[in-house]
Amino acid sequence: MPEQKTKNKPDFDRDLFNLLHDVKNPFKGDENPHFKSKFAGLASCLKTIKPALQSNNFALQQVVKQLESGGSILQTNIIHISGKVVCDGGIPLVSKDANDPQKLGGSITYARRYGMCALLGIVGDDDDDANLASEPDIKAIGRLYNEFTSNLSECSDQEMLQGVFKTYKEEIDALDDKTKEKFRLRYTEQVKIIKERKEKNADS
Repeated sequence: MPEQKTKNKPDFDRDLFNLLHDVKNPFKGDENPHFKSKFAGLASCLKTIKPALQSNNFALQQVVKQLESGGSILQTNIIHISGKVVCDGGIPLVSKDANDPQKLGGSITYARRYGMCALLGIVGDDDDDANLASEPDIKAIGRLYNEFTSNLSECSDQEMLQGVFKTYKEEIDALDDKTKEKFRLRYTEQVKIIKERKEKNADS
């Protein structure tokens, strides 16, 4: 049982414990275009998370940070009234065209949703791996592969590659072994391309 909340002076450890107990999974009212599965959109996540944060003396902060190696991440912080902060490692922002505000905005929205759910230990997506693997939508998988490949091509280093793979990992894991191997081979290919590019730049 969680500790009973009192009007005593805020306590970081107690408040964090109660927050993680209180916060619930958000309502899944949006549809994944790849597999027609349900997920909780950003608005639904915020509607669920913010009251739990406030009642336990926390506030949510999400900021975009530039990496020294290039690219950027969306970092999620929950800030306690005491000044202590719990933060994640950041979700890489991957966009087919960083100069297109709409595409970049979509990447930020996804990272905000994914980051806050992961940090607070809640689920915003359907757990439907068995159905997705047994009844794949060929066209949807094709679109997913093309999107995955395009985002890999935008990566300039291994860190960004890992970020892209992490972004798509749940959808890839839901596929059958043969299809998963196709995605992994494309990832390995891009790793090789980046390595060769790095060696070439070092020699020049």
